[in-house]
Amino acid sequence: QQNVETYPAWSMANTMKNTIATRVVAILATTGADDSLMKMKAALEAKGAMAKIVSMKLGTFKGANGEDIKADQAFFGSSSVLFDAVFVPGGADSVNALISKPEAILFINEAYRHCKAIAATGEGLDLINSTDAGVKINAEDGGDNSMAKLGIVTSKSFDPKTANEFIDAIAQHRFWEREEMSKT
Repeated sequence: QQNVETYPAWSMANTMKNTIATRVVAILATTGADDSLMKMKAALEAKGAMAKIVSMKLGTFKGANGEDIKADQAFFGSSSVLFDAVFVPGGADSVNALISKPEAILFINEAYRHCKAIAATGEGLDLINSTDAGVKINAEDGGDNSMAKLGIVTSKSFDPKTANEFIDAIAQHRFWEREEMSKT
């Protein structure tokens, strides 16, 4: 059996960190998601990532502005291990429905434990705060991105700076510092 330390190219620590091309990002949303969903999806895809909307069920749902949004996957047939990062858009109805869905909580908890980049805007922060990832977010942070160094990017509303910080976090691939934090 080979030792990873002997062959560092096998290690995730050596993953290319200057691009998000080919990375797959889960966007957790359902009826009532705000326009940050499509804005973040466009920003991610413009950089070469594949953004997939994971929802309560397959098919379409209505966004907060009444637009039809197609779910690419449903929780029942998906798992966070299939994705490199997770984004939760705002929209009170969407977030409240997701908070009540154990599969959504598990999805984020697993992504957090696997040291993946996680982002949320608006009410999406409420979902993050309902998970293990939220334990590390101080109430006074309130979405000012002070947790970005640990791969948790938050903002009170969507803006290009938030998208860029999330893209940079995804490019880092994993945030191994979280493993050390969980040991203390």
